[in-house]
Amino acid sequence: MPNFGLSAYLKLICLSDRRQQSALRERLQPSEGGYDYHKSLKLAAERLLVRGLTEAEVLTSLDGVKQAPERQSAKEGIKVLADWRRGHPGEIVDFATVTAEGPAGIVRVSFQPTFGIKIRNQLVAVHVWNNKAPDLVDRFVYGALSLFPSVYSRAAQVPDDVAVLSLRDGAFFRLSEGMEYSSLGAAQIAVIERRLQEIATGLGLPRAERRPPSSPPPRP
Repeated sequence: MPNFGLSAYLKLICLSDRRQQSALRERLQPSEGGYDYHKSLKLAAERLLVRGLTEAEVLTSLDGVKQAPERQSAKEGIKVLADWRRGHPGEIVDFATVTAEGPAGIVRVSFQPTFGIKIRNQLVAVHVWNNKAPDLVDRFVYGALSLFPSVYSRAAQVPDDVAVLSLRDGAFFRLSEGMEYSSLGAAQIAVIERRLQEIATGLGLPRAERRPPSSPPPRP
């Protein structure tokens, strides 16, 4: 059964039911792994936020990206990120990637922070979203974010909050501002697990069994 990065998971849960079924069916097909379309953006974000290059320097560095759509997407994302950064000048910090799993132990979703930042004395782990489609659904984003605080509680560095920053429109989703949707998190991932099982059965694939839990990052 597939493991999801947070962007892939958000894309999945924000699809219509019909399109979600198609996407899940596709994920169950044999694959050798795909190209990371957003790799250049991640590297550029690190240059901007961690290494302290100027926006102009980072944009120039992206001229070397061969694929025009990827280059344009990364440049547009960096412009939004640089503008957001000017309004949030707090210290940049580092957080580890953590992984949550569904109640059946079948689906795992990883939160890989693009960066961490100190905002009004709170440390926030931030994952950036730079997909053109689908549109993010606020309550689904908050629900997905609610999967991770309990996992982070066992990490060496624990954030006060987790968030998604959309580089399509600058929307900033902090879990602390959408706690009323937290109960959606477990319900969403349980639905994905059930649908995967149903699709696997329909395709004649073996039903997935609960996997051993992933080991939490050690505390220092």
